Formats: sequence, C-alpha cells, structure tokens
Amino acid sequence: MRANMSNKRKRAELDAKRSARRKTVAAKRLAKLAAEGRVAYGEVIPKGAIAADLSQQAPNNTYSPKTFYIDQPFQCVDCGKEEVWTATQQKWYYEVAKGPIHARAIRCRTCRQRQRQAKEKHRQRSQRKR
Repeated sequence: MRANMSNKRKRAELDAKRSARRKTVAAKRLAKLAAEGRVAYGEVIPKGAIAADLSQQAPNNTYSPKTFYIDQPFQCVDCGKEEVWTATQQKWYYEVAKGPIHARAIRCRTCRQRQRQAKEKHRQRSQRKR
C-alpha cells in the first residue's frame, strides 16, 4: 500500500484481498470434501450421511428434494419407544419403495408389523362376509 492513498481506497484493497483469500480457502475446502465423497449436487454432506440419488426418488413436485440421508431419531406414536430411522432405511424407502419425500417414520418395527397384521385380519373378515 502506498502512503498517499486515501483510507477509503486502502479499505477497498484490504477488502478485496480478504475476499480473494476467503474464496481460495472455500475452494480448497470444497475440493477436499469432494475428494472424500462428501459433496452431492453442490451441497456438502455431513459426516455419517448417505448421498441421495435424485433420479431414483419418486417425482414429488418440490423445490427442495433430499440430497442426503442422515439418521433421524423418532418416538413411536403407538408404544412410545425411542427409535432411529437410519440413513440406509431412508434411502431404501425414498429410492426403492418410492415413498413420498416428505414422509417420516412414526412407528417402530413391531408396531408396524402389528398394524399390518390387524389390517390383514380386517381384510380377511370383510372378504368372508361377502
């Protein structure tokens, strides 16, 4: 910097240098994360998360599709048991079973099985009556 520069110009030069430094640091960080496989669709994926395949998700007419899956704790609405909906289970549900993208787990496995059996019994009873 020259001594005869105005403070406004000095400040502008300092701001430009800082901005350039920030950009290079951000680019290096993004390159490192990409090398680790932690960038999907231009978004940084948290540790322990699984990248989503947007082409496999059901069409959902949303502006914010899931780009990664991360373990989500929940409490069963029937029995109150604390459970975790794992990232792997979410990937299967959204991409293989084509579940709605805004759906969440609300029942534990045993309560889901119990509910399925009750529905099946009801179906069988209604079929017999016809």
